[in-house]
Amino acid sequence: MASVIILEDITKNSDLLFKKSIESLDVSNRVHFAKIKKLERQRQFAISKFLLKQAIQIKLAIPITLDSLPKGKPYIPEYKIFCSISHTGNSVAVAFSTYSEIGIDVETHRKREFKKLVKSYFHPEEFKLFDALKEPEKMDWFYAHWTTKEAMAKAKGEGINSHNLRKEISLCDSFIKHKYFPIKNYSLSCVHYSKKPIGLEIATPIDCAPWMNLTSQSWL
Repeated sequence: MASVIILEDITKNSDLLFKKSIESLDVSNRVHFAKIKKLERQRQFAISKFLLKQAIQIKLAIPITLDSLPKGKPYIPEYKIFCSISHTGNSVAVAFSTYSEIGIDVETHRKREFKKLVKSYFHPEEFKLFDALKEPEKMDWFYAHWTTKEAMAKAKGEGINSHNLRKEISLCDSFIKHKYFPIKNYSLSCVHYSKKPIGLEIATPIDCAPWMNLTSQSWL
């Protein structure tokens, strides 16, 4: 099984959700959590870990321990389950797969110096494609490619750097999934090195176990 789950607003049911998330943290993540100073970052960290654990328990019916590899990639000691976590503002997203490596990235759209960023960091052929676009299309193009590059680096356990950004990608590749949520104004990309299907679901917090409802979405 492979699945991507996004919780669009961690401020909803925030007190209960945050409390349950902290209680759910495993030992290594409790140590990391204690070092985080900003409340917003604490919420992102704890709730993203809780979302991943609950999603796996709901979908696979197994409890897990969640640890982290040295570069921060989520790691499940008991099972061969590949996973990834991302967050942006009040949104957190998680992905897991029992088939192959997986990476996810979510980014809220905001105005930036897109031309400068693409010219400086992306592959030259990608810059040509970007520069030929009409102005209103450039933001969507940028975030589709940026989130995919981040998701690809996470799937490989690498950090985002100039080398990874300059790799040319095609959103048509079968292992890449991308979706733009225009109402919420964010992009979500997943890189999954498998031909197996991967689900997409929106998580809604509830005030009793299993603490969230999952609603299926289409990648189209």
